Amino acid sequence: MTDLGWREAADEREFRATLKTLQEKRGLSNKDLAAAMQFHPSYVSHIVSGRCAPTPNFAMRADAVLGADGELLKLCAKARHGEPGDPARRAVIAREAELPAAGTSELIVEREEASVRYDETYRRYQISIRRHLLNRTSAPVTWFPAHVAPDASPDDYQAAKRLYTAQPISDRDLGFYARYNGRPVTWEVERVSEWRRDIAIRFRRFGLHEPIYPGERATVEYGYRLPETHWGDWFEREIRWLTKQLVVRLEFPRHLSMHVAGEFSSMSGDRPLDPPATVTPLGDLDRFEWRSDTPLKPGVSVRFAWTVTAATPARRHDFLVAA
Repeated sequence: MTDLGWREAADEREFRATLKTLQEKRGLSNKDLAAAMQFHPSYVSHIVSGRCAPTPNFAMRADAVLGADGELLKLCAKARHGEPGDPARRAVIAREAELPAAGTSELIVEREEASVRYDETYRRYQISIRRHLLNRTSAPVTWFPAHVAPDASPDDYQAAKRLYTAQPISDRDLGFYARYNGRPVTWEVERVSEWRRDIAIRFRRFGLHEPIYPGERATVEYGYRLPETHWGDWFEREIRWLTKQLVVRLEFPRHLSMHVAGEFSSMSGDRPLDPPATVTPLGDLDRFEWRSDTPLKPGVSVRFAWTVTAATPARRHDFLVAA
């Protein structure tokens, strides 16, 4: 579980005792309380039994349902962060003030970091995606979707089909990995076509569930690699959840003199990125970085394309012709 941060066992007992007393006064079972709070019954059971520590979001909803006038929120804050005069406690409470009232149901991407690096030695691309999530739904989140959808020839479907049919992408070539809060977790792969996979990243370790409970934050990261013949000179981020901040990094060997262009796409039309990506030297690489600090809503996408301006060895085009 994430952030169980109890200071003392006495604080935990005080919160649970108060919660149970309020439940009994109103004749509410755990199932009744869960329904009134719009939470999953198993989550409420975990809180009441002490198997999981409550979040401020849980305490606020319980206060509202049980008519506790903020008593449970105060006990939760004390147990998690110490006495009211502690500066660290005040800072955390300020951050947690972003949590919504009961009735909202969104999974929020507070920050997404997406990167593509071209490895000239092995002539392949390494892709990684890291999302910092906030669960504002009323139920635990137990998995997260990932998609691998390269397209070596986006303007010529038949050419791409010939390539991926002749040389399909194997799991070994892909080298997919996934981490949850920095730790390896399991995933399940569904092959949709020769060149696409939908992957479910399961929040499980050692056979045990470690969900993102309502009001909690977690980080999900995954990555994979592909030979340049099976990729393409472009990269797209399609926004599927409200994303407060997006950072995209593209890294190429400097001597290739890459030119990178970007485009923002939405229902209202397409437009060049403004401002454009910045370029920063990074050892032997040039890093192109673009970021948006304005929340992006589902349905929009950001797309990048690059062109080699320096003389290079035979590249993807030769392979496509041969295929």
